Amino acid sequence: MRLPTSAGRQVIELKPGLASDPRTRPLKTGKDFVLVVGLPRLVQLCWDRVSYDPGDSCKLTLSGSRLGSKAVEVIVEAEGAAEVWTPVATVKAAVEGDQASAVAEWKFPVPPGYAEFVAARAEAARGKLLNARWGSTEYASGEPFEVHVEAQGMEKASLLCLVEREEPDGTWRHVTQLEGSVQQGKCRLAWNPPSPSPEPLERPSAELIACRFEDGVDLSGARTAWVVAQCAGLEGGTVEVVLEREHEGRWEPIANAVSTVKAGRARAGIPLAGG
Repeated sequence: MRLPTSAGRQVIELKPGLASDPRTRPLKTGKDFVLVVGLPRLVQLCWDRVSYDPGDSCKLTLSGSRLGSKAVEVIVEAEGAAEVWTPVATVKAAVEGDQASAVAEWKFPVPPGYAEFVAARAEAARGKLLNARWGSTEYASGEPFEVHVEAQGMEKASLLCLVEREEPDGTWRHVTQLEGSVQQGKCRLAWNPPSPSPEPLERPSAELIACRFEDGVDLSGARTAWVVAQCAGLEGGTVEVVLEREHEGRWEPIANAVSTVKAGRARAGIPLAGG
């Protein structure tokens, strides 16, 4: 029995056996009799899905009556060129207890090159980026940066844009990332960069060359201690001179004075308490 499926693309051939073993009994000569033979009947064949990919498992259900107790052999054929059907596989369909249905399980073979075909199909489905560029080559301070992206076959797809900056040594450092979606083949992203840090102030190269008491180290009876500091790189700047004394092994300030550096020299007078 050969029955095409509803799609008309495969033919299933069923080779049934008798529903039960034939039985004989004696007959009387000259008497009428009726011989009844129970033949199997196939009503429907149904796959569990409409379509399959190579490598998929499938299930074929045969429905009818008197299918017998033994497994039914099912030959699966594929339609080739010029509508010629070619056998692909032979499977066994286990008959259910009521002999009204049988189920066959089978896995579709994977043809050579199918993995490459699937990869190419997935790549085509992902689409591709055509162009990505900054909206302008120059931006004013505080103005947002814009990224314009053009894509094909990626409608409503989400895009992640990584913003990097080239360092003086030639390496690239990650700065931020932007997210957006493709609408009508385009995606526009905006980024507000942080305000640039102020340039560090360059400290002048200054040096204290020497510092001494003008009247020597013995200040007994003096009302003012004159301190002379010789400096480099501080011309026109001010120098604070702090006078300290030792008390119980620790040094503590007792007076201070501020003087302007002129000709590389600062002279400050520090009043001494108690004379």
